[in-house]
Amino acid sequence: MQPLQTMSERLVMALKRVAVDQTVFAPFATGVFVFGMGALEGLDTAGLVQRAKTQYMDILTAGYALWPAAQLINFSFVPLVYRVPFGSTVSLFWNTYLGWKNCQAKRIESAQIAMSYDTVISDVKPLESRV
Repeated sequence: MQPLQTMSERLVMALKRVAVDQTVFAPFATGVFVFGMGALEGLDTAGLVQRAKTQYMDILTAGYALWPAAQLINFSFVPLVYRVPFGSTVSLFWNTYLGWKNCQAKRIESAQIAMSYDTVISDVKPLESRV
């Protein structure tokens, strides 16, 4: 049987877990999401790079605002049997945010494409004016 840990011992252990997760996993997972969703949507290399430029830091920053606090609460205060449901609940809101960000990026890209078509079309002169 494991001896009971003091609150400060649990907090130190939680801080170590959060630090490893946020320095190793978060940047990697954010990149996988941004590039993976772009690839699944059929973006070419230039589109993937553009998507990463516009989304990566926003998503990573939002993750840094949410996950360290959620993990500290989870590892420090939530009983072991409730940690998975707690993490799943936070993940539900996080995944909703990720879906919204991805949809927002697609709307921006669609608007940029539409504006570029408008520019091309406005440069075309009617046949009557060419004669």
